[in-house]
Amino acid sequence: SKKINKKWTKKPRKNIAEMNDFVPPSTAPAVESKETKEAKERAAVISTSIDAASAKLGAVRKGYWDDPFVHFFVNEDQEPLTHAPPLFNRGTTTRVACIDCVARLFLEHGGRQVVNLGGGSDTTYARLRHGHAMPDDALWAEVDFPEVAAAKNARIAAHPELRSAFGGRYAMRGVDLRDTDALKHVLVDELGVDTQKPTLFVSEIVMVYMDAEAGDRIIEWAGRAFACSMFVTLEHIRPDDAFGRRMVAHIAERGCPLRSIAAYGTPEKQQARYATRGFDTASSAFTMNEAYERLLPPGSAEARHVASLEILDEVEEWHLLQDHYCFVVALHDPQHTLHIDRPDALGFRL
Repeated sequence: SKKINKKWTKKPRKNIAEMNDFVPPSTAPAVESKETKEAKERAAVISTSIDAASAKLGAVRKGYWDDPFVHFFVNEDQEPLTHAPPLFNRGTTTRVACIDCVARLFLEHGGRQVVNLGGGSDTTYARLRHGHAMPDDALWAEVDFPEVAAAKNARIAAHPELRSAFGGRYAMRGVDLRDTDALKHVLVDELGVDTQKPTLFVSEIVMVYMDAEAGDRIIEWAGRAFACSMFVTLEHIRPDDAFGRRMVAHIAERGCPLRSIAAYGTPEKQQARYATRGFDTASSAFTMNEAYERLLPPGSAEARHVASLEILDEVEEWHLLQDHYCFVVALHDPQHTLHIDRPDALGFRL
């Protein structure tokens, strides 16, 4: 609103714009080679996965949802990052619940292939399997930078609990997502993803770090090469208002600029991005404020439960932060294979 934007223009709040995603600012030199810049940006993007795990652990410890596996992916020296303000815990819970909800919907309607783009330290597969929501015949394929995939696979191998949790038809492989041909090869030729079977693609704060064209190629392939596919995405939006400018600048200072936010900076542009690239059965995009209300309708038992966990004083800041994230659900299902009438229907089930 004008009132909120005026407030943030006059008195920016460090704990919101500058703590976004819990990554400390970088101290990059003013002049450096292209290779050095690319290496630093790659490292900064990789670090966001580590910090996402820390943020999720903090919310789990507060009781927002149960995840017996996320602590394995957080090192002791990261523990201070788990002490986040209530609005961040609610924001983290919202993003996890949205993706969890769509994944469950897809699996409940017969979907048996999930591709997690930028899987990092994500534990969704293990949680769903632990809760008996992952069918034994379902394939869950994760891809990320080779060093991220190697680190995750090594951590899983090192802990019996993780080896059991990530059993079944789970696989993690390394690939640069910007190389679409390499991505196709890894998924189809190495991991056995079948383009004729319904497939869910998950992208949680991933493609926004790529140039728009690289993300477009992934969406185009997922929407046109597969007989039936769903795509669920979470990304930053609204780079042009007072808060958005500060958010974008700060994340760029950390070394991982939001490369495609200018091209797809509103829910409307996000929705059109998918609808014009094969996801013509249904596509919707809405802010995380709207997502939260769908997940936790005011007055519901679930909403009261979340409200009881921590006192949220920063209500305006909460809504402002949530308004700068967008959740997208898109469906390509011309034969109505999945029988999903409302792919964007959300309900809190963590």
